Amino acid sequence: MRRAVKTEAIGQTGIIQKFEAIKLQQSIFRVLRLPRVIPELAKSPEDVKKTIESAATLWSALFDNTQLTQSLKTYIELSANERKQNFELRKYLKELRKAGLLLKSALDCYSEDGAPETFNTFLSQLGKTNDAYDTKQGNKYAQKVLSLIESSDLNAFSFTPTSTNVCASRINIIKSRSLAQIQSPNMLVPIYHDLRKDLRHLKNLYQVAAMQNPSNRSLIQTFHYLGDLSTQLGKVHDQYAKQKMMDKAGYEVTQMRIPSQLHRKLKLFYSRLKV
Repeated sequence: MRRAVKTEAIGQTGIIQKFEAIKLQQSIFRVLRLPRVIPELAKSPEDVKKTIESAATLWSALFDNTQLTQSLKTYIELSANERKQNFELRKYLKELRKAGLLLKSALDCYSEDGAPETFNTFLSQLGKTNDAYDTKQGNKYAQKVLSLIESSDLNAFSFTPTSTNVCASRINIIKSRSLAQIQSPNMLVPIYHDLRKDLRHLKNLYQVAAMQNPSNRSLIQTFHYLGDLSTQLGKVHDQYAKQKMMDKAGYEVTQMRIPSQLHRKLKLFYSRLKV
């Protein structure tokens, strides 16, 4: 049964407060360690439905067509140097994309059809807009995002919750794929990119779960552990890309190496992940 997303049942103000609070709770851990028992995700049909609704509520609370349209017009009107000084604009666009990625992950894991292709395209172009924030190139991407929000309703989602077995199977596919990829710390850059993408997806799922259960210390700890891993993987990639100055052709065939400590942390996480 396809459901319209009911955001009013959860409370938009409350979900934003939880979203912000969960991000800040890393400070409660003296040392950021992985829990010995990683909590399972979406163990019941009700969990599946509520997870999507929580992510959709956060998205609806942050997405406003008029505000985004005006922000993108401001983005285009400013020079790259002027944009560098507009910290609020940068923060808004990054927070909006983050909320969108949480919703995409929830839909991709917990709904039958996954995130709509239009929404995926929007998030991709918004990501490029953010990445090119300090450059003239950013105007091109911002214009594409403007065109998308003018032609699509990005706040009208419906979904059919899938079964808990399907959810578990999707997570298990990621686990098996990632374990195969990290058998060796050496891998091609595109494989490394896919490894990072899968880890971010799992991090998003744990963040939404932590938002739903803000008193569950293990969920919060797992989310922050994955967030730290994701950040470290990103830094390694960026440093490597800068050193090698890879063009597109070189990117496809270049080998890179995961640092040993980071490699051990990845293996530890996937060995403890139960589905």
